[in-house]
Amino acid sequence: MTKKIIIWVIIVVVAVAVLVVVFIKTDIGQRAGVMPEPSPVALVKNVPAGDKPLGFPTTIPIEKGATIIQNYEADTADGQHQATRVFESKLTVAQNYKIYSDFLAQNSWTIKKKFQTENLASLSASKKGYDLTVNISRNTISGTVRVSLNVVTIK
Repeated sequence: MTKKIIIWVIIVVVAVAVLVVVFIKTDIGQRAGVMPEPSPVALVKNVPAGDKPLGFPTTIPIEKGATIIQNYEADTADGQHQATRVFESKLTVAQNYKIYSDFLAQNSWTIKKKFQTENLASLSASKKGYDLTVNISRNTISGTVRVSLNVVTIK
């Protein structure tokens, strides 16, 4: 069991690293290498799994019956607010990607970036004062699919 957890952690770390590299390479090309300073987190508040974090749009779909594994809000010193929900899905990476891609298109979100492979997918979009990042990953050993929804309120 411990070995599976370690492998899961390694896979998630690698998946996040791949996404970061893809997004940074795109951003560097678009902004001539100028990277903004990260905002320091001033306050993180865990939210009960049954509640949506403050600032999390109620229209963003969450799979019915999904197990919420992370649910929190974070406020930065510069006034930005982040609302995050992470859940385990019974659907595939491709099925989740389609759900969120269709949702964004049908609800007038501007899709800024897309990335999709068999085991890893990501969407980045914005709409009326919100930035939304959707990360979907599949653990290739356990088969578990996780969906991370991160909403940042734009100042």
